[in-house]
Amino acid sequence: MKRCHRLGFSVFAAMIASAQQSPVPYADADGPTFAAHPDADTWPGSYQSIRSADFRNLRLPRVLAGDEAMRLRNGHYEHNEPFDQSSVDLDSVRYLTAEGFALVVYSWFAAGGSSSSGDYAALFKVSNGRLQSLQSISWSTHSAGPRPTWSFDPKTNTLVIRSDHYRPGDAHCCISAVDVVTYRWNGTLFVQGGITTELLPRQALK
Repeated sequence: MKRCHRLGFSVFAAMIASAQQSPVPYADADGPTFAAHPDADTWPGSYQSIRSADFRNLRLPRVLAGDEAMRLRNGHYEHNEPFDQSSVDLDSVRYLTAEGFALVVYSWFAAGGSSSSGDYAALFKVSNGRLQSLQSISWSTHSAGPRPTWSFDPKTNTLVIRSDHYRPGDAHCCISAVDVVTYRWNGTLFVQGGITTELLPRQALK
């Protein structure tokens, strides 16, 4: 899979590190299109609480934006050049029941020689007045269909994602399965709790 270089973070290259994989075979060149990673990014300034952070106008985490200082403006970032288009949107900010934590979900799109899209969740924390990101969870939504690609239960701090699953013979445009992956809060980070795979009728993707 290709990605726009301006998004910096090689989302798909890192996804092979996913902790638990589906028993349904993946296409040889793809593998799982979801992953969770520790993060250690910080933002300047002093914050009284996690709710004082203006995520709609904050610099994007470096793990998503690379070395470039990409900043959202009213929840949106966009770049347009010939054969190099990308955008990032803030989808949602979910404050955890644990004091000082928030899960921020972004959606991104990139197009060059081909196109890709996905979602990205960043775990933020404010401690001693400093805003930092502790973890990133990424998943591919390029062909995941019209259903919501993620959900969050605020009572249990549980994130459920729907990520593209390329089976042998699938084209880049048309997957024939979706991995449904659950991440549960353990008091410090989100830990993968399980995975199921939904098979899709190939004829429905025509």
